[in-house]
Amino acid sequence: MKWNAARKDELAQAIPKNGKRLSLAITSNSRFYGSLNRHLIDAFVKHIAEQENRSFMVIGSVGQRLMEFTPYRRKCVYLSFAGDQPTQNEIHHLLRELEGYSEVLVYHPQFVNVFLQDVGVLDMTHSAPAQQGTELVEYLF
Repeated sequence: MKWNAARKDELAQAIPKNGKRLSLAITSNSRFYGSLNRHLIDAFVKHIAEQENRSFMVIGSVGQRLMEFTPYRRKCVYLSFAGDQPTQNEIHHLLRELEGYSEVLVYHPQFVNVFLQDVGVLDMTHSAPAQQGTELVEYLF
């Protein structure tokens, strides 16, 4: 089934919200990602230090190991998948954990270019604003 924006809004209204907010960091289960997992957890820890009245979750065994060396390790709930690609059952379990939150911020690896990946933050509970129209821009190369 494909979800369009209207259907997504209907679904969001159908799920009762508990008024709680969650921040979620997605890391890998293996160390083959260079320093990206470390940068992601550093940004997540900084975020935790600035927040109140929010729950925190870390996905991935590398993220859990990195959080052990921070003063916020007990503030987080941890979840790991069997591999780096979650199964349908694991995705279903995660969505059950997330349902009902009024706000979910996701800290994730974000591709910049072939030499650089950065930490991206996505608010997965809010739809993107509708665009009024697009403007055609011509380039001369």
